[in-house]
Amino acid sequence: MRVIELGITRFQEAYDFQMESVRKVSQGAIDDTLLITEHHPVITIGRRGSAENILKTGEYLSSLE
Repeated sequence: MRVIELGITRFQEAYDFQMESVRKVSQGAIDDTLLITEHHPVITIGRRGSAENILKTGEYLSSLE
């Protein structure tokens, strides 16, 4: 098993790397892989949620990056 430590990454970068690794493992191109990462904070909204549930402005949230 491969272990890859990505360090601190943006969520999308970590997700893209994960999906590419899944593809390669399923094709047998690489061994099973454990990814270790910490990503910057994200906001997730459940299936029944909406942007109206976010109580902070986009400007404020962008300033936190």
